[in-house]
Amino acid sequence: MDFKKITDEIVQKSGGEENIVSLSHCMTRLRFIVKDEKKPDLEGLKTIDGVISAVFGAGQLQVVMGKNLLPAYDMIMKKYRFSGEEGGSMPEKEKKPKTIKSLLIDLINFIAGSVSPMITGLIAGGMLKLLLMIIVMILPSFEKTESYSLINFLADVPFYFMPIFVAYGASRKLGSNPIYAIFVACVLVYPGFVALVENGGTTHIFGLPVLLIKYSSTMIPALLSTVAVYYLEKFFNKIIPGILKSVLVGMLTVLTASILTFVVFGPFGNLIGNIVVGGFLWTQGTIGPVVVGLLAALLPFLVMTGTHTVIAPFMVQSFANPGYDPYFKPALILHAMAEGGAAIGVGLRAKSKTLRSEALAIGFGSIFAGITEPAIYGIALKYKKPLIGVMAGGAVGGIVAGLFGARAYIMGKTTILAMPIFQETLITMLIACIVAIVVSAIVAFILGIDEGEQLKQQNNVTSTPRVSESETQIVSIVDGVSFPLSEVKDEVFSTKAMGEGIAFTAKDNVVVSPCSGVLTTVFKGGHAYGITRDDGVEILIHIGINTVSLKGKGFNIKVQQGQRIQAGEELVTLDLDYLKTTNLDLSVLLIFTDPKEKEIQLLGYGEVLNGQNPVAEIK
Repeated sequence: MDFKKITDEIVQKSGGEENIVSLSHCMTRLRFIVKDEKKPDLEGLKTIDGVISAVFGAGQLQVVMGKNLLPAYDMIMKKYRFSGEEGGSMPEKEKKPKTIKSLLIDLINFIAGSVSPMITGLIAGGMLKLLLMIIVMILPSFEKTESYSLINFLADVPFYFMPIFVAYGASRKLGSNPIYAIFVACVLVYPGFVALVENGGTTHIFGLPVLLIKYSSTMIPALLSTVAVYYLEKFFNKIIPGILKSVLVGMLTVLTASILTFVVFGPFGNLIGNIVVGGFLWTQGTIGPVVVGLLAALLPFLVMTGTHTVIAPFMVQSFANPGYDPYFKPALILHAMAEGGAAIGVGLRAKSKTLRSEALAIGFGSIFAGITEPAIYGIALKYKKPLIGVMAGGAVGGIVAGLFGARAYIMGKTTILAMPIFQETLITMLIACIVAIVVSAIVAFILGIDEGEQLKQQNNVTSTPRVSESETQIVSIVDGVSFPLSEVKDEVFSTKAMGEGIAFTAKDNVVVSPCSGVLTTVFKGGHAYGITRDDGVEILIHIGINTVSLKGKGFNIKVQQGQRIQAGEELVTLDLDYLKTTNLDLSVLLIFTDPKEKEIQLLGYGEVLNGQNPVAEIK
């Protein structure tokens, strides 16, 4: 490879030398900080010889080079001498003036990021309510028991104390002190204040009127109060002398923020919430069916671009007030049904047995497990035509759901098995799901896909010498849970640009080798390892997303580059307590970066033990 030519093209298509502030790298990617993110040509970068992919992520232009990384990095640094530290964090980008568009994007990202952490809690509470509802349907007398009452209290917690959960998520998003934010949010649901609200009348604080409003199950007041905490804390830290900071900053921050929340932000946030609810009710009575259909049809693109998280705040607001969701949860479920239907349509039409079994498995997984990423990236986006079926199925199913008034009353999973959350509209939603599956399957079946190249490759495969069973197995690298690579929150890994693989959520702090071979690469930060098997197959172990920025903190390396290792041998131990405080994605990835034309067969997902459970076979 001509790395001089390759790197010159990379710099040019990154916006030119003058657009690059700094450069560093991790195990697989060149990481540029650029002045203007509009100048890099991502599609052009992807066409350069030796470049696997190019994406923006974590505020960086990331050019994925794989095994070509180090020669490319060395050539660029030799010729251009950009600033930046290998494997380290980079200087902040130059601040650019804010536009209305950028401010709106920042606002949406802030709200979505603030609400997202509590979604799992809302789902847990919703599923508890669903469990109680099913038990009462079978055994009506259970509703009068003390057990029912206590579990019902538990199920109400994430909804009643929503301001506290919102404050926690918003403080994490802003980077402020979460204790101060939660402190101020707690006063909105404090029993004494709730009693004042229930008794009615008026009250004042330092002569300023305080509207007695019920803030339980609200979202916007806590968002505003946390923003106030963030700026007030910075202000008081700036003006108060160092010796008094520990005594006065916290007290003045929570006191001032609470007064502002009682007098201004609480009532204003409540007003905005009521306007949003009014908008929901108006659209439901006028263009409701169109809204559900359009949202379900557009969801594949929202998921692909990662903007589907903007739905979360509105969905949460719907469950809080008016108490049901006629749009967002129905659309999300119908999108999953349409993805599954399209994959089934592809499977029924496929000539290749491998593709048929894979597509059918993906389709049923989307419908019954609610896991849509394999269907999106492995079927719809990969073959293009099935995407039309997904949109058609989502649109028609959404219109049916909207016309007949399907409503989700409880937060639940995005699967056909969650139909009870629709309560008296269950039959309506079930019909809409069936319509979405059937329409998308029919459209995908009729349009078909181009299997010519895939079949050609299968027919041209030459036989290879058999190896022993032990040499074919790849074992789990952690104690924990394995899941599809397509669910990783990183485009390069999830789209399998680096290769086929499997992801893990680690429950223990040890990461081991998945096979025997030679450690050809040990990244000095400890977050990535390259292993070459005796048959030449190259495997990458990558711990976390953007963990290169930690400069090795939290990673205790147990091996050396060039060392021969055995399957199950320790590579690194992790300081999970510290790593969890970084708020980085800690998914542990096993990627087959160069399978040497061998077939990689994944063996399913679930609970695994390091060095024991096979997770893949190389044939």
